[in-house]
Amino acid sequence: MDNTQIVEVAESVTSGIENLDINLVEVSAVAFILFAIGILIGLIVFHILSRRWYA
Repeated sequence: MDNTQIVEVAESVTSGIENLDINLVEVSAVAFILFAIGILIGLIVFHILSRRWYA
């Protein structure tokens, strides 16, 4: 391998890592949003059921 091939391989590896980092950020953001929505729905359901339970 000459120097240009080594540089091309290094650039492809670093671009793959950058894409992986972006994907991890997107996945974690979606997971956090879904977690927050689940917590809100759980609190609303718990509030409704606890009100009926003690009524």
